[in-house]
Amino acid sequence: MTALDRYFASATATVTEVATTQGEALEAAARLAADSVADGGMLHLFGAGHSQLVALDAFLRAGGLACVNPIVDPALAPAAGPDVSRVERTPGHAAAVAAALAGRVAELLRERGATPPVVVSQNLDGRDATERNQTLLRAYRGRTRLPL
Repeated sequence: MTALDRYFASATATVTEVATTQGEALEAAARLAADSVADGGMLHLFGAGHSQLVALDAFLRAGGLACVNPIVDPALAPAAGPDVSRVERTPGHAAAVAAALAGRVAELLRERGATPPVVVSQNLDGRDATERNQTLLRAYRGRTRLPL
């Protein structure tokens, strides 16, 4: 078996496991997001480090959704280099990001009307997610929140 064969076998096994163990939850999350968008809501996407790429990938894509608000902190961008690890572990940094977002969120809610938006906060490696994601999600109380 070649390295490529092993890679595809591993990727297939992982996707199959996710579909088997998390399929219902992912379907429910997708339905919440789709219903919000159908009703004129916004999708607010957040991630730090390479997780930020998920939020950026959904934003301003040709033919993509116009209702995506990437929550981007330049200090947490992959382009910031190795310093991202230090910044994302800094106590209180997530609170500062959330506070800076408060005005923008209120502005988006006024622009888009009363339809509750959906906020997705993802963490690809599972490290340092608790303080950062929970602080950010608290800033979106009253909205549908989907931590990944």
